[in-house]
Amino acid sequence: MSEIPNFTTKGLDTVAFDRLPNVMKFRESLDNETDRGCAIAAVSYIDHELAEAIKARLIDSEETLRTVFQGQGGLSAFSARIDVGYLLGLYGENGRRELHSLRKVRNEFAHSPLSLSFKEQSISDRCKALKYSQHEYKREPRVHFCSSATCILALLYISISQSKKPNKPLDWIPSESEKAEARAKGAII
Repeated sequence: MSEIPNFTTKGLDTVAFDRLPNVMKFRESLDNETDRGCAIAAVSYIDHELAEAIKARLIDSEETLRTVFQGQGGLSAFSARIDVGYLLGLYGENGRRELHSLRKVRNEFAHSPLSLSFKEQSISDRCKALKYSQHEYKREPRVHFCSSATCILALLYISISQSKKPNKPLDWIPSESEKAEARAKGAII
């Protein structure tokens, strides 16, 4: 059984449905970009929304979130966010693989000094292998890339809308009298 979502019938509560116009505006904006601009802008936006989806599942601690998500923080890299999103259950293994494929396409464009296009063999092969694309295989690689990116965004919006913040963690420090009582009972850890 495939876990690839059918966005017309699955998981669209009111909050996620309200965000779909933003997904479509995003998709339309990609048409005005060069191939390099399309790949970089699409994955940058997905990266941002993935960070928001992860944060939606974490406790509110502005300072710690900033430390973890920025600079050299453990979740400052898109690759790490993809894997943590999977571990948090934001998407399944197919979503994780799709996100890594989109990341690799973005990296080819972003790290090449050459002017590349979606027709480059390695990029074309990756794009045509994207599973979330809603188009027939024979379509252009850029069409597959944009379709997959749009579906991933919709999936992230569904995950955000279904996320629940965890309860406040237990943060108990024993008082001096509780410590003394524990020592008297021989219950020292």
